[in-house]
Amino acid sequence: MVDTILEAATRVFDDEGTAGTTNRIADLAGVSIGSLYQYFPNKQAILAELALRHLAESTATLLALCDRFDAEEPDRDEMVTAMVGTVVALNGHHPRAHAVMRELAPRTPELVAGFAALTEVLADRMIPHFVRTGTPESAAPMRARLLVASVDGQVHQLIAGASTADDRAALAAAIVAGLG
Repeated sequence: MVDTILEAATRVFDDEGTAGTTNRIADLAGVSIGSLYQYFPNKQAILAELALRHLAESTATLLALCDRFDAEEPDRDEMVTAMVGTVVALNGHHPRAHAVMRELAPRTPELVAGFAALTEVLADRMIPHFVRTGTPESAAPMRARLLVASVDGQVHQLIAGASTADDRAALAAAIVAGLG
């Protein structure tokens, strides 16, 4: 039931943006509003759960990408391109829904801590790759953090306008070019 409600919520937020309501979500999920409220007391609770699930998926996917970097040791351009492409893909299936999550999901302690931990571990995992590809060791921590913050900020600010695969590819290319 919870998964059905969350899938419906994603579709409603993707179609209607911030105007999406719990009534529309319940209708699309095929459940009564009372049933929806048994699981989620309000729209913010739905958004919080969607954001936590997105964070979990993002963490797993991005850590797997770092594992790939460790094994393959790509050059810096390949790493930046792969990271940008991965973050665009993670946010591109339902771009308006992700924009609604970013705007309206409550900043719960769990979500804030999870995001901070992901940001920190990604930057830490990138430091040796920056050093390996020629960045001075003293500059590598800041460059790694700038990469993670830049990709996160740019994708999340711009993804809502990337509704097609071509739009997402163009967005990824523009971000990579801007980081170059």
